[in-house]
Amino acid sequence: MIMNYQNEDHLDLRQKKTRRLLVEALAQLLTERPFQELSVVDICRRAMVHRTTFYAHFNDKQELLHYLLEGLEQECVATCLPQDPDRSPREYLLTAAQNVFQFFAQHRTLYRACLNSGADTRVQTLEACAAGELCRLLSEPRFRAVSPQVDPEVAARFYAGAMLSLIRWWLSSENVWLYGGWWNWVNGIAGILNILCMTGWWGIYSSKKHDDMLWPDMTWLFIIAYDLWNFEYTYNCLPTHSWYCGLALLLAPTFANHFWNKGGWIQNRANTLALWCMFAQVFPLFQDNSVFSTITSVYADGFMNPAVRPTAANPTAQGVVSIVALVVNVVILASIIKRAKAQKKNPYKQEIFTDQRDFREAMERV
Repeated sequence: MIMNYQNEDHLDLRQKKTRRLLVEALAQLLTERPFQELSVVDICRRAMVHRTTFYAHFNDKQELLHYLLEGLEQECVATCLPQDPDRSPREYLLTAAQNVFQFFAQHRTLYRACLNSGADTRVQTLEACAAGELCRLLSEPRFRAVSPQVDPEVAARFYAGAMLSLIRWWLSSENVWLYGGWWNWVNGIAGILNILCMTGWWGIYSSKKHDDMLWPDMTWLFIIAYDLWNFEYTYNCLPTHSWYCGLALLLAPTFANHFWNKGGWIQNRANTLALWCMFAQVFPLFQDNSVFSTITSVYADGFMNPAVRPTAANPTAQGVVSIVALVVNVVILASIIKRAKAQKKNPYKQEIFTDQRDFREAMERV
């Protein structure tokens, strides 16, 4: 991270280098741990700078964070406003807004740490700085000609305040943009059908060792239908976590049920889901900012225009997966109805997969 700070003429090269090392150390640590958990010792150890040297430049870690964000502010103002004088006012403002979102996307970890550390005044300073620069631009004749009745300062405050308010909200979330569309309705229908695919409710048992809850009639047919539906659910609603809380967590109980824990799928599902939720709450940066983070390619950084950002969300993929989930659940529910009629059984009060190997192996554990 290289930032040019104003008002550093009084510092010699050695002092400037020391400050850069401390800034880079803090920036690196913020991608690993929350700001509240960091100490001056941690920062000095990462920067390989003595604590005495740290206090020669900054009073505390909060001041260092302000200094880091000050550099980002100057970089934001310098890089986000288009320099092309031939752009139309509308195109100019749209490009500036896009550049601001791209800038904050690149530095979201640092600004999120700012919001969570009580250093939100720096964002307010950025708003005032951006408003001042916008006011200067909106006072130019080409902008004044568009809306001569609007005071440039009022317009500048409006644009800067609205943009940074939106960014505050965005940074306080998980940077996830959720797409409304027909695929959500399709997946919702698939979820309702999946509930109807749960048969043998009166056939839930305890294993011989009393260490497993067994549901023998919940065979591979239901499990496949559930896995497809639930993956699409996480893909639609938790896209940045769809690898872990979607695919990985679904495969774990499915593999266990197939190879060694017959009939125990639903308990395995509950256990793995509970363990993951506890882990994710205790170590949130694992899935958000570590080397194992999984910001999916279709939701890379929150930009929703694929013409501008090739990594923007692709609703086609969401639609395809939701249709597959719906079709599979329709087919399996139809199979259940056919079985129930052939056996003259109520599929919810009675077990209808007693002829399946999975069912027999599960019952051997009862």
